[in-house]
Amino acid sequence: MSDDIIDLDARPRTAFVMAGGATRGASQVGMLQALTERGIRADLVVGTSIGALNGACYAETPTLAGLERLEELWYEPPRGDIFSLSARSIARNIRTRRGYVLDNRGLRDWIRVNTTVERLEDFAIPLHAVATDATTRRPVVLSAGDTVQTLLASSAIPGVFPSITIDGAELIDGGASADVPVGPAVGLGATTLYVLPTTPDTGEAPSLLWQVLDRVFGQPAAAAVPADHPGVTIHRLPAPRPDANPTSFRSSRRLVAESLAMARAYLDEVPARAEATLDLRDPRPVRVGSRCGLR
Repeated sequence: MSDDIIDLDARPRTAFVMAGGATRGASQVGMLQALTERGIRADLVVGTSIGALNGACYAETPTLAGLERLEELWYEPPRGDIFSLSARSIARNIRTRRGYVLDNRGLRDWIRVNTTVERLEDFAIPLHAVATDATTRRPVVLSAGDTVQTLLASSAIPGVFPSITIDGAELIDGGASADVPVGPAVGLGATTLYVLPTTPDTGEAPSLLWQVLDRVFGQPAAAAVPADHPGVTIHRLPAPRPDANPTSFRSSRRLVAESLAMARAYLDEVPARAEATLDLRDPRPVRVGSRCGLR
């Protein structure tokens, strides 16, 4: 018997890094399909907001059949339930100074119906959802515990949905601290990253509504740019142009189809691409050891 000891923790680890982006998240479905077609499988999934919800569906059933189900969810989402724009409830929430304008009951029910894994630690592929500590504004990585509560925390858009308290910490949308959670992924030991963004790498300015939403989070949704960081390989998949309305799902079919074609073309060129590395520009995340979104 050999005396050599294999350090399993030292093996290369592939992470799918799922950015936030509300209804722009439909584009991640096509990206996941392209990756799965080519046999590229994640060792871990790190997602923020809608990226966490898409990531949960993938991590539960990481197959093309599972992604077909996720695709259907995007084609017929209950917009009125997720964004319950009731004048009466909005007025009540504003009048009582609750700090948010929309209830999350519809979103909670939708997550509960479409995600069958009750706890994060039971997913087929380890799932890590990123939220933000409302007090410190630092990213919080949720790696175990109740799935529904975790996804609600990761997608609790400040001022829109109520914050979620987990282990005594008040948590809001992960986009406020790590909209593209590269730092948390590397902190979890990932050495190869496939970043699934929700904004295109173009100079075209987003619509006014998207600019307002991104301003709420205090940083561009496309933050996290390639830079030198030895030992980390990054592949940032291309994203198509989103619909101008952050609450509209009418472009979901187009986004899925375009992102699938763009991701296939990108992955066909990957062997010829020079390795890109990424700097850890996100703050070091806080790990919370206890405990299938919309930002």
